[in-house]
Parts: sequence; structure tokens; C-alpha cells
Amino acid sequence: MSIDVRADADAVDAPRHSNARTVWTQLLGDRGAVVGGALIVFFVLVAAFAPLLAKLEGQDALTFHIDALDGSGLPLGGSGGMSGTHWFGVEPLNGRDLFAITVYGARTSLLVGVAATVISVVIGVLVGVTSGFLGGWYDKVASRIVDVLFGFPGLIFMIAIGAIAPA
Repeated sequence: MSIDVRADADAVDAPRHSNARTVWTQLLGDRGAVVGGALIVFFVLVAAFAPLLAKLEGQDALTFHIDALDGSGLPLGGSGGMSGTHWFGVEPLNGRDLFAITVYGARTSLLVGVAATVISVVIGVLVGVTSGFLGGWYDKVASRIVDVLFGFPGLIFMIAIGAIAPA
């Protein structure tokens, strides 16, 4: 039985990279991940600076622009009333600016998405930790319930819940 000293010396001389550095290097090397990350940062910034962006356009999400509508309630001009004043156009019937509505709506969408993710993680961690800690019949029941939830597509599950407990 012999020990290969050269192999051990090569292992010592090899540069050590942290796992985080390796992950970041691989992540930045993936063009799709970089584009996706840039889009997420962009939309978070749009949501964060919604009041500033709406003010930059010169509009407010709650102001009615009846002058941008014709007699039947449709936006004047082409493409839904798009112009230098209303970048995305105006809503039919009430004339609210669609760009201002969109940037303020990004805040709500971001909040709902983050809240749903946090609630899902908390519930999942609590069920997993209690199942692992308690074990026995509780673990079996919790596992079957989770299996049933994973077995249903989301939309069908929501329809079933809506039929059982209507709002």
C-alpha cells in the first residue's frame, strides 16, 4: 500500500473557490439568467419609483381625462389614445392614464407576489418541521394532505375550493 504524495501536493496547490463565488460565476455566465435578473431588477425599480415615473409623465392614476375621449367614451386618436401626454393611452369611458395605472399596479403585483411566496414558505416550513419533529400519525396525515395538494393542478383546486366555500 503506497501513498501518492504528488496527488496530495496538487490538491493543496489548487486554488480554492468559495461555493458562492462558483455560483455567481456560473450565474453570470448564463445569458438567460442575467436577462431574467435584469428584468426583475427593472420591474422592482419601476414599482419603487412609481410616483416619480407618473410625475415624469405628468399624469396621475386617479385623474379622469374626459377631454381625451370622444362622445361615445372611446379614446381620441389611434392606439387607444397614445400620445406624448398619455404614453400608454387612456382607459375607455373614464380617460384615466394607463401608464400611471400600470406603474402603480406594479407595486400591488410585486407586493402580492412577495406576500404569497413568504406565506407559502412559512406554511411549508412549519408543516415540514412539525412533521419531522412529531413523526408518527401526524407525519402520515400531513404527508397525505400535501400529496393531495400537489396532485391537483392549481386552477382545478381553486375551482373546487370556490365551490365548497363561496365568497
